Amino acid sequence: MKLPELLRGYLPKSVVYHIARWRSKYLDHSNRYWAERSDAIIRGYWEERNTKSNELLISALGDDWHNALELGCACGNRLCAISQRRPDARLVGLDINKKAVQLGNQWLQDEGVGNVELRHLALDQLEELTEAYDVVFSWATLMYVSPRRIVGVLENIVRIAGKRIVLIEMNEAEGGSQGDEKGWFYLPRNWSRDYPALLERTGISRDQVQCRPIGSDLWSPGGGGGTCVTIQR
Repeated sequence: MKLPELLRGYLPKSVVYHIARWRSKYLDHSNRYWAERSDAIIRGYWEERNTKSNELLISALGDDWHNALELGCACGNRLCAISQRRPDARLVGLDINKKAVQLGNQWLQDEGVGNVELRHLALDQLEELTEAYDVVFSWATLMYVSPRRIVGVLENIVRIAGKRIVLIEMNEAEGGSQGDEKGWFYLPRNWSRDYPALLERTGISRDQVQCRPIGSDLWSPGGGGGTCVTIQR
């Protein structure tokens, strides 16, 4: 029997719930959660590679770049869409799910996409990257990073981004968590943050940051506050 079921059998639900919230805040269950996505879920991401939300992303990336890095790329479904517009660019994706990276590289090869490379790497390992990229971006990825890790992740993003950073995430001025708590020991929480304030701690001034809300027709993860946060270097 797993720990959540064991505690639920002996403690009131309210007590287990608060313990779960604490664990969700201070322990990093999101790594395990995303690293164990099933093949069926990975295939579902791939089937959505031509979603209309990619238009928003491609527009936010701009044109003045030659290489880009995606954080939390899954099987490379968004990178595949970008490569259709930018076959001349070098595109790299990082993801914690080793199977998603393996399947994505194979599917990209099957599609004849030669300018996209997927790598197995977690966000808390970004310090291993020494290469800079013109653009670094994410889509609903940093929202799963725990509060104690987010500034370190952002510092590494700022370090390796040469021209622009595009974070399509949950942004709220109050910087609290939104959406489902998802705190039952295992599932990650959806963290909404004040990104302009957090980025100031990495040396990025507020006048370098633009925040544009995203409509619910393009933003589907749990919780509100979907925003395109663009940082010009």
